[in-house]
Amino acid sequence: MRVLEARFYPERRSNPHFYVVGHLLWRDRHGDGDPFFQPCGASSRPITFKLNYLMNWAKPDCFHRLQALRSEFWSFVEISEWSAGQKGGTA
Repeated sequence: MRVLEARFYPERRSNPHFYVVGHLLWRDRHGDGDPFFQPCGASSRPITFKLNYLMNWAKPDCFHRLQALRSEFWSFVEISEWSAGQKGGTA
């Protein structure tokens, strides 16, 4: 399983504070196909809408294209350890 953590920076990435919106999970080791989204708590509708837009924009190689995305407000970071019980937060 491969996992990307979706991070939203409300004050741009130059500010180190971010919110973990959720995790994108791929069932295979290569990150092929469409991911399953596991939200971390409640997210606002505009943030969820934008995340869905980015996931569709990044097709067909969503796993790699999201990591390479240059954005002031979003980052997607591969994480090696993940469990369904994790909760979102700020760093």
